[in-house]
Amino acid sequence: MAPAIPTHDYYVILEVLPSATHEEIKTSYRRLARLHHPDKNGGSWSATVKTQLINAAWDVLGNSCKRSEYDNIYHAQTNASTGSRPNASKPTTTAQSSWQPPRPSTTTQNNARAQAESQKKRQEWLNWEMLQEQSIRQCQKQVKALETDIAALSAKIKENRKKLANDAPYWWNVFASLSTRLSEAEKNELRRQILDSDAAIRIKQLPLDSEQSRLQRLKDDLSRRRDQENERVAAELKEKEKRERLAREKAEAEARRRYAEEYARQQAAMEAREKAAKEEAARAETARQKENGRGAARAPKAESERLQRLAEKQMAKNKEEVKRRQTRKMLCRHNVWWNEVPGPHDCTHCTRPLYRFAYQCPGCKTIACASCRGTLKAGRTPSIDNSHNKRQEHAHPSRANGKGRRVPSPEWDDGVDHAW
Repeated sequence: MAPAIPTHDYYVILEVLPSATHEEIKTSYRRLARLHHPDKNGGSWSATVKTQLINAAWDVLGNSCKRSEYDNIYHAQTNASTGSRPNASKPTTTAQSSWQPPRPSTTTQNNARAQAESQKKRQEWLNWEMLQEQSIRQCQKQVKALETDIAALSAKIKENRKKLANDAPYWWNVFASLSTRLSEAEKNELRRQILDSDAAIRIKQLPLDSEQSRLQRLKDDLSRRRDQENERVAAELKEKEKRERLAREKAEAEARRRYAEEYARQQAAMEAREKAAKEEAARAETARQKENGRGAARAPKAESERLQRLAEKQMAKNKEEVKRRQTRKMLCRHNVWWNEVPGPHDCTHCTRPLYRFAYQCPGCKTIACASCRGTLKAGRTPSIDNSHNKRQEHAHPSRANGKGRRVPSPEWDDGVDHAW
């Protein structure tokens, strides 16, 4: 059975030349495998496919026998496809499939590249931190060993000096006659040990000072690099928050733009319907005038035109007012402090009469009672209840209190502030 024709250029995948050595191919394979590993790229599909291709290329080029067989097949196929052998027949399969996976957007590529770079720097910092801590531990062990040796030598010197001091035959040394006196040789030996220990302390003090200085430098370097890493991580978090905020603002702007386009389309459709209605009314008026005659329709025509102009003006005014109120209500959430406006008013929603004062939203200028105000501030729409209006229809007319003020009838004078 003939070997399968390769569909990928393994040298291109491993980023090496066809004349590269085994060590060069191995080094490039390890570098690419670490760079495109799915665990370092968030488990993306493209990284998984790339890693599979890299492993397949290394499985062929890493083996000398498979590499020789691949070179023979691939070069023969390449020569046939480029036309170097005119008598050779063209292969039935292409060297590489024409289908390519969809390319991600530029923003996604930039984010992935930035994330990979951040992970690379983070891994470098962790490796350096681990090595630095190992050096600090080794240095601490050496310092501790030197300090232990110096402490032992100092204790030995102190003990020898105490022995020499206790052997002094002075008159105040009461126990000198009871103890065994040291010979001159023993005293000389103790003095020699004191001198040797003192010299050893001076000799060990130099490497101790050097190791202590080195330990302090290692700690300072670790603290400085740790601060730099913290600043870098904080800057990356800040940049990430900035990108997310910009993306969120962009999405909100796109939503506002679509809403504005939809609103403009609805307004255009409304204006077209109104224009068609006006044209239909004008045609009907023209037909009516033709039926009634020119002379008889002259005066009514002027009056109808005047009324039509007034109606159009009022319609435009109402339309502008409705548009303004819709815009205010659309932008206003009513969750602010409402102002009290004195004087009699009617609630905009439940049409309840308010004799003393009412509440007005400072954003959309909506007049409402206390109940409707609470409902609007809670983000809901008040329901229309006409029970109060029906009671008002059967109520007695208001009476004057002798001071020019209007107060409710005695049936309503129950001490309750009906403005609430």
